[in-house]
Amino acid sequence: MSHVPHTLRAGNWEITLSADGAISSARVCGTEVLHGLIIAVRDDKWETVPASVEVHSVDVNEHGFSVKIHATHSGGDVRFEWDGRLTGGPEGITMDFDGIAVTDFPSNRIGFVALHPLTWAGRAVTIVHSDGSTSESIYPVAVSPHQPFLDVVGFRQATDDGLVSIDFGGDVFETEDQRNWSDASYKTYSRPLSLPFPVIWKKGDTAHQSVRLGFEPYSASVATTNRVELEREDVNLQLGESVSLPSVGLTLGPDDDLAALTPEIAALAPDFLRVDLVAGDELGGVHVLRDALTLPVIPLQLTLHVGKHPTAALEELRDVLEGESARVTAIAILDSEAPATTERVVSAVRSILGEVIDGIPLIVGTDDNLAELNRNPVSLHELGASAVTFCLNPGVHDLRSVSMLETPDALPAMVETARSLAGGPVVLGPLTLRPRRNLYRAGVRIDRTGRDASATDERQHSAVAAAWLIATLGAAVAAGVTAVSLFEISGPRGIVASPGGARYPLFDVIAELGAADHAVGCVMDRPSDVAALALANDSGAVTTLLLANRTDTEQTIVLAESGERHVLAPFGAEIIRRDAPLPGQEGTQ
Repeated sequence: MSHVPHTLRAGNWEITLSADGAISSARVCGTEVLHGLIIAVRDDKWETVPASVEVHSVDVNEHGFSVKIHATHSGGDVRFEWDGRLTGGPEGITMDFDGIAVTDFPSNRIGFVALHPLTWAGRAVTIVHSDGSTSESIYPVAVSPHQPFLDVVGFRQATDDGLVSIDFGGDVFETEDQRNWSDASYKTYSRPLSLPFPVIWKKGDTAHQSVRLGFEPYSASVATTNRVELEREDVNLQLGESVSLPSVGLTLGPDDDLAALTPEIAALAPDFLRVDLVAGDELGGVHVLRDALTLPVIPLQLTLHVGKHPTAALEELRDVLEGESARVTAIAILDSEAPATTERVVSAVRSILGEVIDGIPLIVGTDDNLAELNRNPVSLHELGASAVTFCLNPGVHDLRSVSMLETPDALPAMVETARSLAGGPVVLGPLTLRPRRNLYRAGVRIDRTGRDASATDERQHSAVAAAWLIATLGAAVAAGVTAVSLFEISGPRGIVASPGGARYPLFDVIAELGAADHAVGCVMDRPSDVAALALANDSGAVTTLLLANRTDTEQTIVLAESGERHVLAPFGAEIIRRDAPLPGQEGTQ
């Protein structure tokens, strides 16, 4: 679909149209109003049903544009087709669709999803409700645990140049804070979650929805024409202040053969290995712990998922740790029966493990998304813990690489929200590209040491994954995260193919982290396009730069200290190693 224009203009409006027929950005007088507008189809497990999309008609003229789109969503029992129209003129932008069920199927959601950029955080918005009334609110600064806007049919929000209107037709909508799941946006969607789901669609059932964007300028002098397409300039990078580098660990996964992976672990030099254990009717994962204790001395972080009847399992764990507890640097205590840690499981662990864990820092929180912690907050003081945790992955809602590379923008607010809720330090982990398991399938018990088939992402072994990790670590460092558990070591979700096998771009990034003593922040004029993390030796001198292109276009980075230029491929990553410190960094303390 190379014929699809990247940019379409009408009046004060300018939109970026993706080849898949989605609006990836809508701007008025240069201010971004929507960061995405797509038509989504979800099955009864909340999985996104993939679509085959054809943009088969594009008409651009002096007044605006008109685009026609056809899509077929197919997956499992679901087959849904729609015809969409996107038009722009002096009156504004309108997108609508008519859809039809081709088969019988259950679905939790079909319809428009509008993404609002995080640049609106803290700014006022007027909500238009289904009965015609309005209410005043703001886009949340801290991550909102529940829907901040309900019963929505429209928004009114002010820019520096005028008043924007966003009007929805065909259903009632509501808004959630997608930072709960690592996404860098607020999301307005239908159907409201207060209504029963799934909806059973019958063959021949139809749907129609529309979204209209309008604008009323404050002054007639607001320009509507003569926009100049500016050529992208180089990204200038300067070294900033020295910052602490979090402890960086690796997650032991179901495919990891520890004895065979000893050379890889030595080369990566992690600060710790994360071992997941399930204290249920028996102690699940104990064989992994026993294997880890036979390795050369590497600190271990135990993540303990405590079930309903954990006594026998905890007693076995106590026996295994007897005389070995010095190897354990932290224990994360999680409740297998609840979204986040409860007093029940902390008390059980303390009472049974007793002196074996004296002096070992305890971590509490959730092994799942921030949403679970945000809706079920824990107190470090009340639970006697040292830090709070949640996992991080960019693939819950939107699997596009461009969206993946945007998720680090959500991390500062996520970390601050968790820190404020719990009252102390934040650790992250594990980091994965896809969720390890689907939490939202009704009636399905979660296997805490297993992985869903959908947990594997084909980009795991590509530069895209390395670029995402660099950008995410840069955000985590800036946010003051104290520890991070990274990917599994081997296999389809790992950083090597197999013991002694191919090493993927992620491997090189993580090995550089293992060799570093400190980090130095990087200051750039376009951080939304490029991410960077500088690593320093024990004297504070920068010896390695990790660079990531967060966009689908080539980017050139200029190092201010040396004037060097580095060209990054789309979604690319580069490691710049130095035998000597960068100019201006010699002897830095």
